[in-house]
Amino acid sequence: MFMDLANLNIFDKRFFILLGAFIVFYLLSIAGFYWPTLQLIIFCLLVLAMTVLVVWRFEWAMIFFLAEWFFGQSGHMFEFHGLSLGLMLFVILMTGWLARKIIKKEPLAFFQSKLSVGWLLFVLFLFLAALRGYWNQHNESLILGDALSYLFLFLIFPLIEFLQIAKNRQWLVKIVVAAIVGVGFFTIFNLLLYSSHLSQVHDSYYWWIRNFLIGKVTDTGQGFFRIVLPAHLWFLPALLVLLAAWWQKELSLRVKKQLIFLAIILSLVLLVNFSRAYFLGLLAGLLLFKIFLPWRKWIIFLLTAVLILILEFNVIYFITTNHWTGLGFLSGRLGTIVQPEDELSSLTRLRILPGLLTNIKNNLLLGTGLGTTITYQDSLSQTIKSTYYIDWGWLQLLVDVGLLGFIAYLLFLGQIIVGLIKKIRANINSVFYAGLLAGLLALMIATLTGPFLFHPLGIFYQLLVIYWI
Repeated sequence: MFMDLANLNIFDKRFFILLGAFIVFYLLSIAGFYWPTLQLIIFCLLVLAMTVLVVWRFEWAMIFFLAEWFFGQSGHMFEFHGLSLGLMLFVILMTGWLARKIIKKEPLAFFQSKLSVGWLLFVLFLFLAALRGYWNQHNESLILGDALSYLFLFLIFPLIEFLQIAKNRQWLVKIVVAAIVGVGFFTIFNLLLYSSHLSQVHDSYYWWIRNFLIGKVTDTGQGFFRIVLPAHLWFLPALLVLLAAWWQKELSLRVKKQLIFLAIILSLVLLVNFSRAYFLGLLAGLLLFKIFLPWRKWIIFLLTAVLILILEFNVIYFITTNHWTGLGFLSGRLGTIVQPEDELSSLTRLRILPGLLTNIKNNLLLGTGLGTTITYQDSLSQTIKSTYYIDWGWLQLLVDVGLLGFIAYLLFLGQIIVGLIKKIRANINSVFYAGLLAGLLALMIATLTGPFLFHPLGIFYQLLVIYWI
C-alpha cells in the first residue's frame, strides 16, 4: 500500500485545487469573523454540502471532511452559537456512515482486527470517566470538551474503509501536502506580519487567531514572535515520517526533492512554534532512525539534521530581529527544560504538579473523571487558582481515567507499537514504518508536558498508523 504512493506526483492539479481551497477557506473565515452573518451563511452552506455528499457519494464526503480536518486547525474556523464546523461535519459523517452500515447490514472491518481489543477497553473507561466527571460535579462544559476530543476515536471505522481504495489514499496525501504548504506559509506570514509590527498582539486580527484558530502569538522580545497553531501538532510526526520515507530506495529523485521541500517547511514551522516539547519529541524520533541506518550514516544524518535546524532558526531570527545569531535565545529557552523555575509557564506547571499527584493518589483506580481541574498557588500573585489546563499529558490522562483506564490506553498504544515493530522486522517498506514509529514516539515524548496524544489531531495520527499496520 505504501508503494502505490511512493512515486506519486505530489504537486499536480489536485494539489493546487486543494491549496486554492485552503486559501479561500481562510479568507472566508477571516471575513466571517468581522461579519458574523456571513459566517452563519458559510457554516450552513458547508453543513448542507456535507449532508448532500454523505447521501450522494460517501467517499467525497470523507474527502470533504478530511480537507476541513487538516485545513481547519481545531475545526473552529466557522461556528454557530459555539458549535464548531469540524464537530458538525464529524457528526454528519458518522451518522451517514452508521446509517449505511445498518441499511446494508455490513460488518465493521475494524472489529476484525486484534487492535480493536485495546480500543474497546479504552473507550469503555472513557465512558466511565465521563460518568465519574458528572458524579464528582465537574463543570459540564469541561466534561463535554474532554469527551468530544476522545469522540474522534470512532473515526477509525469510516477511515479504514475509505483508505482501502488506492485513489482515496492519493487524495489523503494531496490534502496533507496542501495543508503542509498552506499552514506553513500562513505561519511564516504571521511571523513576518507581527515581527514587522504591521499587526499587534491583542488587535482584532489576533483575536481571530486566538478564538477561531485556537492559536497563540507570543512576543518573546527583540522582534521574534512565537506562532502557535493546533495544526503544528501533526507537523511533528509528519516531519519524521517524511525524513524516514526519503531513505526508501524505491523513491524517484523527483519525489525525494519534493520530500526535502516539504521537510524544510515542516521544520521551519516547528521552529517558529518553538515548543520545547516538540523539540524533545523530534530529537527522540531522530534517535529512533538508528533502526534502519548504519551507525556512521545515522550519526552523520543526526548531526546534519541538528545543524540544519540551527541554521534555519538563525535565518529566521536574523530576518525578524536583525541579530546575527539566535543561539543565545535558543539555548536560554532550551535551558528551562532542566531549570523550569527560570520560566513562568514551566514554573506554573511545577506548581500544578503537587495538586495533580494528590488527586491521582486519592482516586487511583478510576480517576476523578473527565473535566478535572487542579488548584495551585499562582507564581505571580501567590493566590490560589484552579485550572483545567494541566499541561502534564500522561498524568492528566491518569487523573481523568484512573490507573485501570490508563492501563487500557497503554494496551491500545502497545498494540500499535507491536504492529509497527512487526512491519519493520518483515523488512517490507521497513523505513516507512520506522518513520511512523518515530512519529508516534515523538508524540509520546511531547505528551510528557501536554495532552498531544489525546488531542483530536494526535488521535487522528494514531488512527492513521492503525490503518497502515
